[in-house]
Amino acid sequence: MTAGHPETIRPAAVAGSFYPDRADTLRQTLLPLLSAEQRHPRPRALILPHAGHGYCAAIAAEGVRRLHGHPIQRVAIICPTHRVAINGAALPSVSQFATPLGTVPLDREAVATVAPHPGIIVSDAVHAQEHAIEVLLPYLQLVLGAFTLLPIAAGNIDPDHLADALQPLWRREDVLFVISSDLSHFHPYDRANRIDAATCDAIAAGRDISHEQACGATGINTLQRLRQPRQQPLQLLAYCNSGDSGGGKESVVGYASFCL
Repeated sequence: MTAGHPETIRPAAVAGSFYPDRADTLRQTLLPLLSAEQRHPRPRALILPHAGHGYCAAIAAEGVRRLHGHPIQRVAIICPTHRVAINGAALPSVSQFATPLGTVPLDREAVATVAPHPGIIVSDAVHAQEHAIEVLLPYLQLVLGAFTLLPIAAGNIDPDHLADALQPLWRREDVLFVISSDLSHFHPYDRANRIDAATCDAIAAGRDISHEQACGATGINTLQRLRQPRQQPLQLLAYCNSGDSGGGKESVVGYASFCL
């Protein structure tokens, strides 16, 4: 099995549960959040939350709307694996990812660059029900229009090894890197705020974090290595937790967006 096999589509797996399954509803929900009154410098990378849109859309949109006005045509998204545990990081074999807004083609050149590296595997099973890339695609489709995608689901892999695989793409500077991650999980509201504040400080300062602090810690720590030397800070754009966005406060999940 080879990555990027022609004419195969990974269908939307969580449309209708994590986010609306109708294109018109998606546009009505997200476009007001994605509007930008001013143009921002072109982001090199974003860290965005991947929960259901009802919980974190405003936080994710705060990052994505900084892409307005920039002709970005290539996006690499690194997410954790929620459904299938693996050693390594997984690419799919498909040629496109689908959402209710249409299909996003895989970046065949990027796939060919990353796929031969030790620790990179090809697994459609890892991606089939994984929500953490899919939920971000509608934001990007609405702001960027057409773009190609490098979808990487990071399992048990050393961030140094994943950074080595991605270095050729990082050096190109025409690829937007997106790290898909929520923050702490299932703490009471006040405790979650304290934990997440410390995590956000660590991310902004370039320090490694643990998977207890963020489910996408591998992707975040990989980004820290890619941007060595860590001189330009990752800017915290927005934060909330599920207790702020409609859930109960006894057990919450934290969400933040960062921009490099």
